[in-house]
Amino acid sequence: MVTKAQSVAIIAGVVTLVAVAAIATILYFQYPISSHGSIRSVGCQIYGNPEQTAVISAIDWDSISPGSFSNVTIWIKNNGTAPINLALAASNYSPAAAEQYLTLSWNYTNQTIAPGAALPVELKLAASAQTNGFTDFSFDVTITASG
Repeated sequence: MVTKAQSVAIIAGVVTLVAVAAIATILYFQYPISSHGSIRSVGCQIYGNPEQTAVISAIDWDSISPGSFSNVTIWIKNNGTAPINLALAASNYSPAAAEQYLTLSWNYTNQTIAPGAALPVELKLAASAQTNGFTDFSFDVTITASG
């Protein structure tokens, strides 16, 4: 037969175990952050497919877990009459603090793009392992052609 004191001890042990499991779950699992953003181009055209039929004005990065990354391939076409080189910039982060925890990069290595030619470029968005609690963000990507 279980005494009242033993019952209280068992219940306290179960409550402690549940509390520890809940805290461990919060600390172990990192919840993904939703994302979206616009992309604009200056002096070139940006497409979302290799056939260059789908002009894009936004990037869906999908959900990115803290400590991970997302890749998106775009095709950048020189629709001018002179060769171009490209520059990448990110701006207008919302929330503003997201800029500290997100890194935008690309695999473009300063290749010259001839008039009428297109170049596939992979954009990579990496999220820091520590995202300071934000669960949704947006920012603007600008690709500028010069030449």
